[in-house]
Amino acid sequence: MAERNIATKALYKGIRKCERKDRRNRFGVEWKDDGKRRFRFFPTSEERDTFYKSHFKAGTVEDFSLSEWLRWQDLKREAEEIGIEPETALAIARRHGGQTLKAGKTLKDATTAYLADAERRRRSEDYLRHLRSFFARLEASLGKEMPLLEIDREMIQAFFDGLGVGPVTLQNYRAYLTALFNHAVAEEWLDRSPATRLVIPEPKSEEPGILTPKQTEDLLRAAQEIGPELAALLALQCFAGIRNANVTRFEPGEIDAKAKTITIPAAKFKTGKRHVIEDAAPVLWSWIALADMEELCRWTARNYNWRKGQAFKAAKIDPPKNCLRHSFASYRCALDGSAEKASYILGHQNPREIWQAYKATASRADAKKYFAIKPAAEK
Repeated sequence: MAERNIATKALYKGIRKCERKDRRNRFGVEWKDDGKRRFRFFPTSEERDTFYKSHFKAGTVEDFSLSEWLRWQDLKREAEEIGIEPETALAIARRHGGQTLKAGKTLKDATTAYLADAERRRRSEDYLRHLRSFFARLEASLGKEMPLLEIDREMIQAFFDGLGVGPVTLQNYRAYLTALFNHAVAEEWLDRSPATRLVIPEPKSEEPGILTPKQTEDLLRAAQEIGPELAALLALQCFAGIRNANVTRFEPGEIDAKAKTITIPAAKFKTGKRHVIEDAAPVLWSWIALADMEELCRWTARNYNWRKGQAFKAAKIDPPKNCLRHSFASYRCALDGSAEKASYILGHQNPREIWQAYKATASRADAKKYFAIKPAAEK
């Protein structure tokens, strides 16, 4: 042992610098791994010290032996030599190596399957139309035959960056894309969605566009001239805040004039849960009484939107986006002095969000005028 002349110095627990004068590379590092002594040697003390400081200064890591750490360092170095980051190699392995994934599915397979599922769940025609339009743009950009397993976040981000649309539209598109890939994950075509951590600009805060009580009265009068069913459908939006996507999807019995309740089944409501409105403004039922309920329930979204446009034109109103729902929320908050009832009727879980969006957008005096608008025959 004397001729080997091993000199060791314990600097950190479990790790030592050592020197063996009988070796060509005499400067080493010694540690224990599973009870066995391990060594690595260098030709100069400077190289040994550099290695020691960069790798072992913190000592051993819990559940990660020194030998395992060196092995991962070698793997990282080999990955960098062929021009690939370890994280990328891992992502490729996840996308292609999962034994439970049903391989071979393309982007077109995914969009077709999700559209069919949306139709089975009776999503609105407006939703389906927007979805088809978005999927067409997505397929044109990435390619219909693009394998799902090769789509990554960078591709999706580049697609979004090149769309040239506003922040609100981008947020809607992100929702479509998230739903699409979550469906693919549920079908076991992907192990996880690539539509994560996308950089989307926040939309600028704008005051909701609402109609004045006089404009609302003019609109409903014009609608009444066109037909009683149109006036009743508009009243559902003005006095109960019904979404445009829902207003032409009612079936007989879901609007109960006798009980003064409106029921929207879970399959038709945005949250996927049954919604019942029992506190709609009393004036609503005067407008509902004008219509034949069987006839009202036969209206299509396309017919309604066209006739509604005619009513706005006859009333000489350039309508702000979603102005009927915004008007209801604004005037209901102003009438009650809170957002509790408005939030409940609109189907929102958080009254605070409704209050922040609609407070001070209308006065209580105007709210009283708004909810006193009756059909012409009742004046």
